[in-house]
Amino acid sequence: MIAVWGAGCVSPTVPRTPERATGPTERTVLGDWNDLEAAISRASPGAAVAPLRMDEADGVARFDLLGIDAQPASVVFTAERDWSVETGPVPIRVSATFGTPSDDGRAARLAAAVAEELETLGGVDYAP
Repeated sequence: MIAVWGAGCVSPTVPRTPERATGPTERTVLGDWNDLEAAISRASPGAAVAPLRMDEADGVARFDLLGIDAQPASVVFTAERDWSVETGPVPIRVSATFGTPSDDGRAARLAAAVAEELETLGGVDYAP
């Protein structure tokens, strides 16, 4: 299965703040809401997952993924403030689960990888 995701990276450049761990399987970073799909796409190969579907409503987006070992995984993004191109990057909480029951080690690595990609893409006009 091959999935193609778009990468929309448009916002003014802003200073970075350090990534903040908010739990073992969560990270909060500055990012652009329109970069969620690109962050998942960029982190998926290294995390050994493939995106299956995405749902988004009211500042929360959930991506369902499948690991190479057929284990289900998910990444949930929660905007801590409203985002627009004019406002630039905002704090976004990235949380993950991996497996049934959830393997916190794998979930933590998935959340960290996605959060790193989201922060890398935030505030730039194009995907690096």
